[in-house]
Amino acid sequence: MTGGGIVLHDENIDILNPLGVIVWLDGNAEMLFKRASRSGNRPLLQSENPRKAFAQILQTRLPLYAKIAHLRVDTSVLTDEEVAVAILSKVRRLNPQPGSPIPATAP
Repeated sequence: MTGGGIVLHDENIDILNPLGVIVWLDGNAEMLFKRASRSGNRPLLQSENPRKAFAQILQTRLPLYAKIAHLRVDTSVLTDEEVAVAILSKVRRLNPQPGSPIPATAP
């Protein structure tokens, strides 16, 4: 698992791609903001208007996530276990035969 800002630098993508399937854990903006602001130690949200800062960050990153992700899972209403099941199910669809290579991109 990486931080959301990993997509901002091409060299990071060059490192990630050969490692395996890149899964984009997506969700609705409100839920993502709540998750991101839970810890209180997110430097990019330390602003006068953290919700606006988050919205701007998200808008910048969404096309980058879409560009590099092999799979996307909307986590808005899923439990952690349901997210894991969704990821496994999608990976199996990419790689139906045990031992066969996973394609570089989803069909």
